[in-house]
Amino acid sequence: ICGTLGSALFGLCLVGAGQEYAAAAEPILRWQAAPTRPAVTFLSWDTEGGDRSGTNLLRAGQPVAPRVRIKGQWLSAPDGPTPHAASATSTLPFVIPFGQDANLAWLLTSTPQSLQMSFTATGPQAAQIETIQISFPFDPGVTPTTVLPNAWRDDGTLQLPAVISAPDFGQMLLSDPDQRGWQGRLEGSRADKTVDFIVELSSVRPNETYSLALNPLHLAAPEG
Repeated sequence: ICGTLGSALFGLCLVGAGQEYAAAAEPILRWQAAPTRPAVTFLSWDTEGGDRSGTNLLRAGQPVAPRVRIKGQWLSAPDGPTPHAASATSTLPFVIPFGQDANLAWLLTSTPQSLQMSFTATGPQAAQIETIQISFPFDPGVTPTTVLPNAWRDDGTLQLPAVISAPDFGQMLLSDPDQRGWQGRLEGSRADKTVDFIVELSSVRPNETYSLALNPLHLAAPEG
């Protein structure tokens, strides 16, 4: 579905379960979800007025998808669930079953330049969900993406907000808008050509919503 908004200031195209936006000289964020499972298979942006948002920053076959820890064991989202019908093209909700009577509601909300994810543990056994984790598996073969956080801790974890810097694509700021205690870490392998930005939230409470926001950040060029 393609069209224009306002006085043709920018075009809007819906691609599968995700969105692709284009705006002249404005930041662009593009993402696409898998059609049959709760996962983002394409994520890209361009905050420098270019056309790099058409290139996926994620490694092939390794999407952005949530995991939870129940009774000390990490569980990945199972294949099968599909998104509910959304009332607007900018929102995409999933309800992911983890074990018996414990679900994770994962809502993705986007604008032409940003993406917000919210997570809510639901169900009669929602209290079993101890930790929520979301991982961004970047492909350094596309560009050497890295993270510049607000602070590094002695144990190697990092404190949000954090700048995600993808050379030639630009920078995005990942933040914890409600200051709920998300923390991250950056893992990588030169031999395996991997860069993983992993963000976790411990002390999850049933029926409480926890959010992460990804917004464009423009860094001015230094003098000279």
